[in-house]
Amino acid sequence: MLPLYDLKHQDGTGVARQLATGLILRPVDESGAEEERGQIQLQHPSGEAWEAEGRMVATGAIRDYVDLMGFGLTETSRRAEFRRMCDHFAFKTGTHVYIEWENDASDALALAGRVVRALGKDVAMSAFKKLLGLP
Repeated sequence: MLPLYDLKHQDGTGVARQLATGLILRPVDESGAEEERGQIQLQHPSGEAWEAEGRMVATGAIRDYVDLMGFGLTETSRRAEFRRMCDHFAFKTGTHVYIEWENDASDALALAGRVVRALGKDVAMSAFKKLLGLP
């Protein structure tokens, strides 16, 4: 996830640091827990710390990575890269990120956005209403 995060070793454990904020992410030892949930500890540079499910944090990290690395790519290419990263996360961890983009809905929304920009809001709304059979 370079250049957004770097990795360092602390107390024999791999720890990630978000370069923009200094936020430290470290795995939580869940060996004594009834169910492993993939918890991580997040620690702000001020010292405040809290825990969250790793897949929740990974969702935002993958999105940020795709936004940065996908600069200049088409929306379709960015969605494909997001999907690839989500699949890779699932392969490596055995769990899925919190949310994934659905290709069909995203294509329709992207098209609707282009229509609105090209025609203007009033003309586009009128066309959508006619398409749906609304007055």
